Amino acid sequence: MATAFCLFLLAMSGWAVSILLSLVLTKMHGVGRVVLFAILMMAIAWSVAYGFSLTRRTPVEKALGVPPIMRSRSSSESRERAGWAGVGAGIVAGPLVVVAQILVVGTFAALVFTSLQRYISIEEFEAATGKRVPRRKDDDYASLAIVRRRGRSNHRGG
Repeated sequence: MATAFCLFLLAMSGWAVSILLSLVLTKMHGVGRVVLFAILMMAIAWSVAYGFSLTRRTPVEKALGVPPIMRSRSSSESRERAGWAGVGAGIVAGPLVVVAQILVVGTFAALVFTSLQRYISIEEFEAATGKRVPRRKDDDYASLAIVRRRGRSNHRGG
């Protein structure tokens, strides 16, 4: 059921993105059309890269056999606070929802991918296999940052 819901979210997001791209390609002319289309395509590419970066695994997780499970970088309390802040912002920013689909289509695609895995969460993997997965620190997550941190490269095992 979760996979069907995730597929529905991906389909709706893809539909909104296709409408935006279609409008740009059919209703705009000249250089503005090319520039806006290029910006939209870069935003979609960023969205897909970010979404799938959330499924990257550390070498320890690979050794334990942890599947590519989608993870957030926050605690449940901060996600709850962000959710309530999102409710307020959503009321104000309703018209921007269609444009925002460009930035979340990749995350929805990653969500569909991870929902097809045998284990949906790290906790479920641990309960089923009896293996303990080391918890990550904030800087252990996949990052799309271009700037290098002191003495570290941006490429991490995935």
